[in-house]
Amino acid sequence: MAKEEIPNKKFISLLDLIERLGQVDMRFFQHRSGGAVRKMFLLLGQMVKAGVVEKMKANTFGLLTDEVCDITNIEQLVTFTKFVDVNFNQATTQFIAIDDLLKDSSSANATTIKDTVMKQLQECGLDVKRLSGLATDGCSVMTGKRNGVSSQLCQESPLLLNVH
Repeated sequence: MAKEEIPNKKFISLLDLIERLGQVDMRFFQHRSGGAVRKMFLLLGQMVKAGVVEKMKANTFGLLTDEVCDITNIEQLVTFTKFVDVNFNQATTQFIAIDDLLKDSSSANATTIKDTVMKQLQECGLDVKRLSGLATDGCSVMTGKRNGVSSQLCQESPLLLNVH
């Protein structure tokens, strides 16, 4: 549904269609409230993420990350990964995480961003030593030579190449 940009409101109709087409087990699925649909999407997202992370563990990988404000003015760190998918022998970019930067900090400084990136990698079970690339927007918080996110991450992963 996400690939085809179909609104979440159509999910219930999709379930009804699957049931009408003969998928017998769907008639037992009666939880179609907004909360149940949200839980299903989160579960599906976790399954997709687990597959992506499993492919990443075999290779070195890069991160594409940036801080953005959402509609409620919450400072978010959005992180994508780029790695070579050995099944298709091509570079692949996949979304892996979004986190509130100001949840545990009062400032979205380089240390907070670096700690958030490290937490994202740890939650995925990824080794920071395999991190070989970092792509950012080029602001001084991300690319500062002494205290930027890239220089702090270089201390964790000496092979890191920073690109903006």
